[in-house]
Amino acid sequence: MLGSIAIVAGTAIGAGMLALPLATAALGIIPALLLLVVIWGVSAYTSLLMLEINLRSGVGDNVHSITGKLLGKKGQIIQGAAFLSLLFALTAAYLTGGSSLLVLKAQNMFDITLNNQVAVVAFTLVLGGFAGLGVAWVDKVSRLLFSLMILLLIVVVLFLLPEVSLSQLA
Repeated sequence: MLGSIAIVAGTAIGAGMLALPLATAALGIIPALLLLVVIWGVSAYTSLLMLEINLRSGVGDNVHSITGKLLGKKGQIIQGAAFLSLLFALTAAYLTGGSSLLVLKAQNMFDITLNNQVAVVAFTLVLGGFAGLGVAWVDKVSRLLFSLMILLLIVVVLFLLPEVSLSQLA
């Protein structure tokens, strides 16, 4: 149960979620907070809708079969295409971001200049190899990384708290 929570929470707190405060900083604190609350509300509402649909559809159904039951074959094809598009975009984004980090770290730490294509292949092989070890390993490492992320967030907030100026927030 804890591993599942860590995987879902770790997925939800992705690069886009971390970038939202930076992207909304130009709005000012009040509009940015309102926008973040609205985004949270829409996310929570859609999650509850998905929960309701899953509870009504029956045990063992995946999103594809649920869509087929509720929307028919055409809806299932549209949902499948939309889902594949999302997965392809996410895969491309993570491979691009991960490989650029790999290029940067190889240059800074080992003074090695990597080609972007080589970095993408290396990044894919390392993460794919890790995923190939099995669900149990992914579960354990996900728990560890999520716990470290929460701990580091608390440490960063505690160290940055003295630097906060209420007059600068507005």
